[in-house]
Amino acid sequence: MIKELEKFSLNYRPEIDGMRAIAVISVIIYHLKISIFDSKLLVGGYLGVDVFFVLSGFLITKILVIEYLKSGTMSIKNFYWRRTKRILPALFLVIIVTMAYSWFVLLPSDYNRLSQSILSALFFVSNFFWFFELNEYGAQSGLLQPFLHTWSLAIEEQYYLFFPFLLLVLFKLFNYRIVLYTIGCSILLGLMFAEILTQYHSSFSFFSPTSRAWELLSGSFLGLLNASKSKNKFLLNFAPKFSIAIIVYCFFTFSLNNHSHPGLSTLPIIFASCLFIYYSNSEEVVTKLFSSRPMVIIGKLSYSLYLWHFPIFAIARLTIIGEPKIYDFAIMVFVTIIFSCLGYVFVEKPFRRTSSRLRLIMPLSAAFFGISIFSVLNVSSIIEPKSIHSDLEKLYGFATVDNTVLAKDSWSLLDSVSPNESIASWNALVPSEHEKNDLWFGRKNSKKVLIIGDSHSKDLYNALVLNESDFSEFEFARFNIHRNSILSDLDLLFESPNFKHSDYIFIAPRYYREFKTSLVLLIEHLEPFGKKIVVFGNNAEFNSVGSLPLFDWYLRQKSSDDSLLALNELSKDFEVPFAESREAEIKRIALGKDVLFISRRNLVCRTDACTLVTELGKKTMYDDTHWTLGGAKIFGSRLAESGLLEKL
Repeated sequence: MIKELEKFSLNYRPEIDGMRAIAVISVIIYHLKISIFDSKLLVGGYLGVDVFFVLSGFLITKILVIEYLKSGTMSIKNFYWRRTKRILPALFLVIIVTMAYSWFVLLPSDYNRLSQSILSALFFVSNFFWFFELNEYGAQSGLLQPFLHTWSLAIEEQYYLFFPFLLLVLFKLFNYRIVLYTIGCSILLGLMFAEILTQYHSSFSFFSPTSRAWELLSGSFLGLLNASKSKNKFLLNFAPKFSIAIIVYCFFTFSLNNHSHPGLSTLPIIFASCLFIYYSNSEEVVTKLFSSRPMVIIGKLSYSLYLWHFPIFAIARLTIIGEPKIYDFAIMVFVTIIFSCLGYVFVEKPFRRTSSRLRLIMPLSAAFFGISIFSVLNVSSIIEPKSIHSDLEKLYGFATVDNTVLAKDSWSLLDSVSPNESIASWNALVPSEHEKNDLWFGRKNSKKVLIIGDSHSKDLYNALVLNESDFSEFEFARFNIHRNSILSDLDLLFESPNFKHSDYIFIAPRYYREFKTSLVLLIEHLEPFGKKIVVFGNNAEFNSVGSLPLFDWYLRQKSSDDSLLALNELSKDFEVPFAESREAEIKRIALGKDVLFISRRNLVCRTDACTLVTELGKKTMYDDTHWTLGGAKIFGSRLAESGLLEKL
């Protein structure tokens, strides 16, 4: 083994820093979300993370192999010591600064989520944390989560929990060729697994270390191949240009919405990254460009730039009133560069160079425990920020500042009727046990109504129950039907006691792009049971302005609640453009199936205005589409006044 690797070299290669530079630049531009002619700039910039995975696997493997050549073994202890110096000081600095600044500018619910994400980052499990967090129903945009980007760091560290041990065992047991074959076969198996998992559950695959391992292994395989010196002269000149062309093409064209990633569609960027690393040489023009001083400087700063940019961007979006402007983006990038340079010079570089374990372990231990304890106290609600919340409460008057609180309250009615079960946004995508197994109806001569749909059916349920005195002849129950699992949810619905005892089925989901097919499917599956079906149209929907729902944006940019009711008059201008046409199509489908249609939109919007603000200045909606309990009370009362249910 040693003889076959004896030509292996760990000489510094500046073009690798150039690769880091284009990877981090692409990621930063991607996260800015700048639109040019209604198209996002660098739609495939997220692939910069995949380039980082290849580079990381390549460099780490080279270091391990060099150590094996020198000593005949690999010191796992030294490996993790190097990783600690490389990763933790800069990460802890970003966490501490972000926590301190966020204390003054974030709402309690946002800070609580920040603390949870920090705990997951400290233990390198943030990829799993963000999978569950972002897949909760109604989850806040990922662009507003300061430590979302640590998912990639977690995957790298999870990979390095097992790879050094694997490589050491392979080196001890097998010859060089078998080691290469083993790693090569692992790459193919990992790619196949990633493709299958992505097709089955794309979100989980995105955050899964098992779907990303083949990318890191590709770099590791390349690191083992680097011993070869017999490279074709044509390829030495052509391959770097070709590989960078592929990378740039992918950055500009590979939209995450149109490609199954990670998987086979990721193969071009991984192949091109490996091709460049293997064939780059000091005589070739692209290699010279990537070895230039500006590219090398950015490459050396890449880790700091990656760590700093996302918290800065996310907090900026959370605090900017309205959509970020070009000058906002410029400031965000400028602040990122400044903090990255300072962090690199005063923290990252000194800690990486230190040989004293005590000088490293003492401050890192203090930082780790300090961050952990503070985060746990916040997650437990023992301490929470008050500054911005207190200031905003004065501005908001009777209205609730924190929309997360209103969203949680909107589930309280369903939660109160579900014994031994918690009902909230985290399990809103599936029918609850109470919905599947228990009978909610208790009166003999009542008209029994079962409301089906997603979280919007929850809003209609709230509206009817909060006005139950106006609907005294009815009893109401609810069953979750989600657009991604209609057929399986229907099977559960048909077996539920509430369905068997119901007289009426109210269809009340949010109607997405596939609404024509899904609505017809629902009606056709319900018709054979002889239930009376009522189709409710879409809720009124409004465009957010930046990170804020319409109510919050209007109030904060006015900085006064004196003219807040004027928002009701202006709200029609912010309604989604397809609202009326989609409502008309839903009505046409309902009437074509000979079922009653009731407009939910008309409960919110009258001829000249939509009710987003109550007479007391409170919110009727906690986001772009969902009703608060106060809003549900008002809109349910309007439904009662309309007399539409009397037609039943």
